[in-house]
Amino acid sequence: MRHIKFSDFLDDLYVYPEYTNLTLNDYLKLSDNKSIIGGLRQGDFINTVLVKNGQLLDTRSKVTPTSSEINDGVKPGDQIRTFAWDDYTILPIICFEICFPELYYNISDKVDLITHHVGFPMFNQHQYTAWNALQKAVCEHFHAPIVSVCGGPSTKLNITQVIRPVEIEKWI
Repeated sequence: MRHIKFSDFLDDLYVYPEYTNLTLNDYLKLSDNKSIIGGLRQGDFINTVLVKNGQLLDTRSKVTPTSSEINDGVKPGDQIRTFAWDDYTILPIICFEICFPELYYNISDKVDLITHHVGFPMFNQHQYTAWNALQKAVCEHFHAPIVSVCGGPSTKLNITQVIRPVEIEKWI
């Protein structure tokens, strides 16, 4: 299962993609002595959950399901919001939500980390380039690193990566 271990913070955080074969119980078992943020289908929703040490800390539903997800019975969630994790604030963005900055640019919380949970590799180089640009823009807007984890096969169009904001001092 593809995931990224992100250790820039005091604790280890494992980030999983939008689609996994994992259930909430699987995530809870996996989170013994660590924290995990990842996607899963729960009923009519595609959710991102944050778990730590076997406890569910937070969950939210995808706001912008695709037409194929809607045809599969997925309902949209209410809003994009941040998760509190220890002394940090995480902004989880689920897949296609990255294309709608009006959904998250008005978040006034200080964001320490952005996670982008992607279902499948990009369809073509144009989409890969566009999503990479969107990720960089979100990273710079919040001046926080973004960890993107993409499910599916490892291809050149798999957008799993870590992007860090540019240091302003380097521009001067």
